Amino acid sequence: MKRKKGSGGIDGQTIEEIVISYGEREFLDELYIQSKGDKYNPSPVKRTYIPKENGKKRPFGIPTI
Repeated sequence: MKRKKGSGGIDGQTIEEIVISYGEREFLDELYIQSKGDKYNPSPVKRTYIPKENGKKRPFGIPTI
């Protein structure tokens, strides 16, 4: 997400805010520890549907950082 210059998710938190207030490495280290210890509880992804040319809709998920 950082490489592609993505924006914040539904929680409004941006990569720049994480780097400034928390530190990128610290954030990733803590996320790794939480995921290994079964303590990580990801935020729900906001689901919306995008209309396609054939009249059907395609699901689109908007995650948080």
